[in-house]
Amino acid sequence: MLNFQNTNPQIKRDTKYSISDGIFYVLMNSIGLSFLVPFIITLGASPLQVGLIDTVPIFVTSFLVLISYKILSKFNSKRQAVVFFITLQAFLWIPLALVKFLFTGTTVVWVIIIVYTLLIGSGLLLDPIYRDWIRKIFPPEKIGKFIASKNLILDLFSLLPIIFAGLLLDVVRSDPQLIGFVILFLCAGLFRFISSRFLNRMSKTEDREEIVSETKIMAKPIFSVFKKEVLKDKAFLNFLIFILLFYFGLYISTSYFPYLLLNVLQFSYSNYILWFAAFVLGSVFSLYYWGYISNKYGAVKIIKTTIAFIPFTLFVEYFFVQYLPVLIILQFLSGIVFAGFNYAIINYFYQNVKVDLINHMSFFYIFQAFAMVIGSLLGAGIISIGKSIYGNEMQAILLVIIISMVFRFIAFIYSRRIKDVNKKPVNLYANIILQKPVAYSVKHFWHVLSAQERRILHKIRSK
Repeated sequence: MLNFQNTNPQIKRDTKYSISDGIFYVLMNSIGLSFLVPFIITLGASPLQVGLIDTVPIFVTSFLVLISYKILSKFNSKRQAVVFFITLQAFLWIPLALVKFLFTGTTVVWVIIIVYTLLIGSGLLLDPIYRDWIRKIFPPEKIGKFIASKNLILDLFSLLPIIFAGLLLDVVRSDPQLIGFVILFLCAGLFRFISSRFLNRMSKTEDREEIVSETKIMAKPIFSVFKKEVLKDKAFLNFLIFILLFYFGLYISTSYFPYLLLNVLQFSYSNYILWFAAFVLGSVFSLYYWGYISNKYGAVKIIKTTIAFIPFTLFVEYFFVQYLPVLIILQFLSGIVFAGFNYAIINYFYQNVKVDLINHMSFFYIFQAFAMVIGSLLGAGIISIGKSIYGNEMQAILLVIIISMVFRFIAFIYSRRIKDVNKKPVNLYANIILQKPVAYSVKHFWHVLSAQERRILHKIRSK
């Protein structure tokens, strides 16, 4: 039996390795995942294929996470399971980079979707186990600050590779072999492999004996788990219904805005990256505020507040799509809102799910993925119908955005039913409008980081 202890030296060491892993993960994400949609659009992907590449991997994987405990039973620790699948993900970038040379025509996009499903699936499959592992490494009173400060560093670090990759692709855009994309994807695989090495250095929280014992107790029949863990927990069931409504409304349109910019309006990669980076900056300049609010007032308050702004994000951006400076400002503001929402969704589990986090997160992924796929398919269908009615894709995409806005607003109304156990009052609506998330984070940015985190940032800046 492994006697794991949350000691201060151990926490500092794990923080260092976790941030180092995260840095190489965002490098993969920035120059790999961020450019996959531009890649398939360059190959002539249809709106349907653009929507599916964002959702199919999560949809397929969501059902596999239900057997997370059975998969875990084959390994000696949660760390070993996570490292194995992250390493597999790293090597799957190689066929993704080379598939263009092996297939031609419309077939190549479908093959890319299949390979990408395997790639993303290998990373998401063990995500509930990863979350459970992290929760054991970091004490409850420290995990909120850890997530916020880590994400702040990683979002900040992700900007430079995104900008560099955009400039590289503009240089090689005329290359029919798309060598620029091949280089980016191979580098993405290398960075993910390096991140897996840092994960392997983090603490081992249990041994084989504990894994066998835990998986025997927790590996229950799927329908039995749903009946006992979800249907009887009305608070969590309302949360899942909200997730279903929200992601359905979100993915009716969100996958098709990059298609509008790159394929319909013919944005250069540099301009597309400026738009994309503005979202990341909005997240960077607000994340610590959301971490502070979540710890003090609870994640549910953030969810209920930010969801009020989300219905209008793409709708407003659509009407300023020809004015890049205004579009960038709007995307920055959108980044602030979504940073709070996405942070709160994950922190909801740490604050409100006290037992069996793995199964609860598994059902969350199923509801989320189902909504995303159905939303994307509906969005593609609406674009097809709208194009036949209006005769151009601009108006068809506007129709998609309007319908998406309606369903997002329905999710906002339903969010009132999510149980909030933290009764402390705070006016987050006014704070968002007055841009307090940015002002607070900028003011506290350097001081809120631990000495360990500041040393890591200093090393990054000195390289």
